[in-house]
Amino acid sequence: MLANGGDETGAGDGQLTLEQSFAHTRQQALEHVMDRFQSLLAIDNETLADAKEMEDVYDAVRDDDLYKHLLAMANVHTAERFGLDVPSDADKRMAEALRADSWSDIEGQDWFKSAQAMADDERFFHWELEFPVAFYDEDGARQADAGFDAVIGNPPYVKIQNIVGSDKEYFEQMYDVAKERYDLYGLFTERGYKLTRNRVGLIVPNKFFESRAGKSLRTFLNDSKEVEAVVDFAQNQVFNSATIYTCLLFMRNGHNSQEVQYKQVNGDLESAINQPYIKSTLGTGDDKWTLVGGDERQILSKIEETGEPFGDVTNSIFVGIQTSANDVFVLEDCSVNGDTITGYSKAVKDEIEIEKDLTHRYVDGKDVSRYMPPKTSSRLIYPYDSSGQLISEDQLEDQHPQTYEYLKASQSDLAERGSENQIFESWYAHWCPRNPHRFERKKIVLGQIVKQGEVTYASVFS
Repeated sequence: MLANGGDETGAGDGQLTLEQSFAHTRQQALEHVMDRFQSLLAIDNETLADAKEMEDVYDAVRDDDLYKHLLAMANVHTAERFGLDVPSDADKRMAEALRADSWSDIEGQDWFKSAQAMADDERFFHWELEFPVAFYDEDGARQADAGFDAVIGNPPYVKIQNIVGSDKEYFEQMYDVAKERYDLYGLFTERGYKLTRNRVGLIVPNKFFESRAGKSLRTFLNDSKEVEAVVDFAQNQVFNSATIYTCLLFMRNGHNSQEVQYKQVNGDLESAINQPYIKSTLGTGDDKWTLVGGDERQILSKIEETGEPFGDVTNSIFVGIQTSANDVFVLEDCSVNGDTITGYSKAVKDEIEIEKDLTHRYVDGKDVSRYMPPKTSSRLIYPYDSSGQLISEDQLEDQHPQTYEYLKASQSDLAERGSENQIFESWYAHWCPRNPHRFERKKIVLGQIVKQGEVTYASVFS
């Protein structure tokens, strides 16, 4: 919305076209804002007094009426992307109000007030207006090489199942990475790349190298040809508070190559981080990342050519039950008391008691170890019958009242799951429940993320 119009030389009769006139008005407004920001940039920022002066000047800029009007215009534009009904000529109306000094007329419009309320609720953030010196010249024209010199970050790791529906709809309009199963850190990666004119450095999970959920992010990165280096922490844990396998991802504008510098960090992080890189190559499209040197790649190719694929020696390979709300459906430290079980629920942060007959032993990836039968004290609430059909809400309430009462307490959270591509049969249904017969047979079990061959044998579901 804030991008300037093209040629402003006017039509053949010497007059500006209507569209050019509005673009000219926007540029004049941006020029005013840039003039205010120059006062901020002129401060040396070397002493505490300088910092205080910068704070005061910045507050004055934020209070500038024209600056606030531009922010409000951007809010309207973004609110429309979130589904708000906005007049088709809203941009022109607001630009005209800026030019004619009639902004109060705009502020009285219901659509305008709704957009500002939505901006507060959703916490809209407009990069180009919050940091205009990175995107616009002093005359308000957009810079040819607009963007930050560098973007550095540790984005949030949030699976699609935990993203609310309205946000999903917006993301799927605005981001190339927001396709099928994706994670919020992928969107931050795309946004970081588009905000920089030079470099991006992020710490993100490394599972996207090969996972199905990482497919859209791999496609974006492979096609960009801007991945310069990857530091893979492999099984090393960088964060003390969470078990997650991460990497450092570096992109450079103008790299324009599938060749990437790669290193896998083993052992002590501080000393291993200085080990040399090897040269590796990314694929195209959604090709999985096998980041190894030339010799290792030859060995892997030989194994793949001579080994027997696992899919040829088993009936099927599948992921276990996915509830998209494990905090509700999985109870920990359970004990069986006749026809009931007690266990700890993360959702209510307390121990609960429910009927046993709708629960089954639940094995997580962390419960699987080499050669030993899985050991677990967790149980899964499985509101399905023996054929895998979801039981009705009336039946759930009548025959399993304790389970129903417990689930009902989380109904609002459970009902908010899903999106256009993720539809639940009911508010208390699992995302991928699987049929019980798939579990009540002999099977090999392994975790989704493992440090080594953590594989075991299991045969029962209940």
